[in-house]
Amino acid sequence: MERSNVSLIKYNKNTGYYILGISIIVILIIIIYNNKLIFKPTRNMELLEADQVVIFDKDTEIVKSISSIYGVNNNLFPVGKGYKLDISFMIKIPNTSGSENFNSSYVLDKPIIQFGDSPSIYFNHYDNKMKFYINYTTLDNTPSKYAIEYRLHLQKWNHVLLSINGININLIINGVNVKNKNLNFVPKITTNLNENIIIGKKNNNIIGKLKDVLININN
Repeated sequence: MERSNVSLIKYNKNTGYYILGISIIVILIIIIYNNKLIFKPTRNMELLEADQVVIFDKDTEIVKSISSIYGVNNNLFPVGKGYKLDISFMIKIPNTSGSENFNSSYVLDKPIIQFGDSPSIYFNHYDNKMKFYINYTTLDNTPSKYAIEYRLHLQKWNHVLLSINGININLIINGVNVKNKNLNFVPKITTNLNENIIIGKKNNNIIGKLKDVLININN
């Protein structure tokens, strides 16, 4: 075989390997990007300082603007990504007897965390249940609420995670998925950046402690 032909064959092989290598790199970048391993926008907020424990009293009310969530610019949720919201926290509720230590009726639902007007998380001392409310609109445009109730373990720290991913709702307590529900409607999550995330409610607070409050958006 002539030397020129041998050189041409080597050149074609090298070019083919080069093109193949570039193609593999491009494919890997696309896969990584689509799986959000890189270029993933971080949108989260720790509502409390590290190691801060909120001990609720009648005046407790902590207000944070939704617009202050790290990574949020003009839109709360990245365009085209749909809704995915996680709210997690640690909570400890003591045993209570009667209503003598309450500054409002202990049979009332008492706000723990309100994300604008939806979702919202409450505790009721009368039945020792946490209550999670998510707004939605029926087909005839009637405003409604989807509710989840869970009886909490008292006198111990409980880790609570409410996860909303499109129409899928998960409630995870102390690492156990106690509720997994695909809704027949799209839940309404507050997207107005002028709304607030509120911990507690003056003159209608629980008796208990709260820490490690974390909001994650589309993570």
